[in-house]
Amino acid sequence: MADLPLNSELVSIEFLGLPKLRTGVAFCFVNQGSLASILEQLALLYPKLAELLEPSHGGKSHLLFSINGEYFIRDTNTLVLSGQQLLVLSADAGG
Repeated sequence: MADLPLNSELVSIEFLGLPKLRTGVAFCFVNQGSLASILEQLALLYPKLAELLEPSHGGKSHLLFSINGEYFIRDTNTLVLSGQQLLVLSADAGG
């Protein structure tokens, strides 16, 4: 696993289901920023997760992202700020 230089403004990441299996961890911390920048950080830290971060052949995401378990986000420009938790789970988790 690569190390990222971390600042004091961190976002907690929780992995559920397949993302947890791919990363081998339940939690990690990355620098706050847009969803896109967080996904870039995660791809560097967890190469086995990187392929799930790419859209499927049909253009759908393999993963879902939720802020604090309250609402889902799709727009990669959405900011995830220090103190928030980003849940990363399989898109098929809901059936």
